Amino acid sequence: MLIIKHYMEFSTLRELGLQGMRLAQASYTCWIVARSYRGLAVAGRAPVWVVVEYKRVGSIVANPYAKVGPNTANSKAQHAVVRSNSRYTARIYIPPSCLTMKVFVTGSTGNIGTSLVKDLLAHGHTVVGLARSQAGVEKLTSLGATPLYGTLSDLPLLAKAAKESDAVAHLAFNHDFSDFANSCAAEQAAISAMGEALIGSGKPLVGTSGTMSMRKGKLASEKDERDVQDPLVQLRGASEDIALSFANKGVRACAIRLAPVVHGEGSLGFVQLLLKSVLDSKQVAVINDGKNRWPAVYTSDAARAYRLVLEKGTAGMVYHAVGEEQILVKDIAAAIGRKLGVPVVSKTAEEAAEVYGFLAGAVGADNPVSSDWTREVLGWEPVGKGLIEDIEDGLLDGVQVGLKL
Repeated sequence: MLIIKHYMEFSTLRELGLQGMRLAQASYTCWIVARSYRGLAVAGRAPVWVVVEYKRVGSIVANPYAKVGPNTANSKAQHAVVRSNSRYTARIYIPPSCLTMKVFVTGSTGNIGTSLVKDLLAHGHTVVGLARSQAGVEKLTSLGATPLYGTLSDLPLLAKAAKESDAVAHLAFNHDFSDFANSCAAEQAAISAMGEALIGSGKPLVGTSGTMSMRKGKLASEKDERDVQDPLVQLRGASEDIALSFANKGVRACAIRLAPVVHGEGSLGFVQLLLKSVLDSKQVAVINDGKNRWPAVYTSDAARAYRLVLEKGTAGMVYHAVGEEQILVKDIAAAIGRKLGVPVVSKTAEEAAEVYGFLAGAVGADNPVSSDWTREVLGWEPVGKGLIEDIEDGLLDGVQVGLKL
């Protein structure tokens, strides 16, 4: 049974026809009933059920709800067609996955953002990407996206871009761990500005957080609560809460929790934490026996999860971009050690703090996470390399070791 989530409004048959053409170009099948039409069949790969509402200014002049499908289009059209030259508005309810959208993407020049931009464009959407440098502008232009020069602190700019778009994907974050609180505050202000611009629109707003926010030591699902005891989790977790709060204000607001290790296509994620000890001491340091677990996901798989949530996510829900539920950190360290020719050493929590600073807690975190529900409801199936395989195949080749996660 189709749950109606979106509608587009047309006041002329020309506008209606243009949207039909877009649907055809996106390879969807949709039956549209319009004045003087007996049923417009748009060729494609899968039938989509729609509900059409016909109105004349001030009054309803025909059956307001005509369910139309491939086998009944003509007969239903007889009941819905209005034989008049008056101006009408046709409201066509179509699942968002059938529509090509103009998507505003923050963080669009990062590794995950770049992969998302490519994926959105490949599926018929148009993209406006936030770029904070000339290099970013040139990168987005080369991909076929429209660059918007600015930063997360340009709140009026963000609000305007969100309002003028059909959907918003927020991936940007200032990874300055020396001023983490202010980075979180800036992100929260940006999310609020974009969310407020979308109030009452029904448009998608997809925020970003991480699975490291979940309670540690057990397999965490999308429905589980965050770790409310961790002050760092609370700082970043507030961004997720702010994004989801707009679900009660007429916005299709969702959140994606990324695995701490997003890898491939230039991404390293938390693997870079372990590389810090290689840079400092020519060894890979794990905490105690290294049997704590991290989830991981390949970059293009994570990007595809964002697109699917934009297209068909449910307001107020959280999704997990997790390809591998649990990988022992000692196994990750061993793969790094083999590749770089350095030993793996064990450190106590106190010793690890000297190597990793305040991020030692993340290195020692036990964070197994499930994405079963996300896969089921989105039809998302990760296909990228596993983390260990990726390391062995050259993930670390030519990578500049640093702390930009």
